Amino acid sequence: MSQISHELYVSAAPEAAIGGIATLVQDGDEIELDISARSLELKVSGEEEAQRRITWQAPKLHNDKS
Repeated sequence: MSQISHELYVSAAPEAAIGGIATLVQDGDEIELDISARSLELKVSGEEEAQRRITWQAPKLHNDKS
């Protein structure tokens, strides 16, 4: 496991809300984050990724307009 010596802030919420790769990450998964390329790679099999995409459901949006 690599250590990062500088603080890093990653906002994955927009991608996760529309079903991007960040949506499929689960506890214990290995990921590769390339900051300069601005990419996130999930290190699971193609079959596992496909199964997660099938079972993924979009979050319900909250409308706070009262």
